Order: sequence, then structure tokens, then C-alpha cells
Amino acid sequence: MPQSTWQRISKKAKRIIKTPKILSLRGRFARVDLETVHQVLALRRAGVPIRKIADELGIPKSTVHYLVQRARKLGGDVPVIL
Repeated sequence: MPQSTWQRISKKAKRIIKTPKILSLRGRFARVDLETVHQVLALRRAGVPIRKIADELGIPKSTVHYLVQRARKLGGDVPVIL
């Protein structure tokens, strides 16, 4: 990074740039309580579409999809590891 650019950025930005990066291939982990997970899986077993589940529970559809896929991958109704 050029010196002139380094002088113009804030202290917070400099701290972020200097900290070592932790690579994540999937982004942040979803923070969903176990009750919501049970509701998602129950609604999905009942045949409710993912978008409708997301709207009803107020969580992103990508999170609903992730929970459903994770449960399917683990072969059970309730995912043990999220």
C-alpha cells in the first residue's frame, strides 16, 4: 500500500489491515437457537417451502437452507453440529 494512502486511512482501518486474517470459506456462523432449528426442520418436514419458513420465523432464507442441508447431511432431524 502506498505511503500516501496509509497516511489517509483511520487508525481503526490500520488495525484491521495489520491483524492476521482468519480465512473462512463459509462466512460467519449462523446464530440460531435450538428451538428455531426444531421449528425449521418441523416446517420443512411438513412440506413448507424454504422462503415461507424464512418469512414465518424472521430469519434469512440462506440460514434456513443451511440448516435443512446440514440436517440432511447428518442424516437426522436435529443437527448436532451447526
